[in-house]
Amino acid sequence: MSLGDRIRQTRCRAGLSQKEVAKKSGITVSFLSQVERGIASPSIKSLKNIALAIGTNISHLLDEHLAVPKRIELVKKDTNEKIMLESGDSIYFYLS
Repeated sequence: MSLGDRIRQTRCRAGLSQKEVAKKSGITVSFLSQVERGIASPSIKSLKNIALAIGTNISHLLDEHLAVPKRIELVKKDTNEKIMLESGDSIYFYLS
């Protein structure tokens, strides 16, 4: 589920319209609509305000986007072992 889908779903569960959430969070209805459709990305400040307006927090909205490795391992220095996340969009390396 995308960030926009999660925002829309949480907003609808709270029984709030886009207009109400936009007003409470200090953004335009147009921008909120774009965020919900995945066309625009909110700043951290805007995301925090949206979360507060719909009665949740940022971590709930980002929960599925904060992918972590399925297992954690200790590796020796300079091994440069890659961490592949489920999303597959980025490659990370162990630093310690």
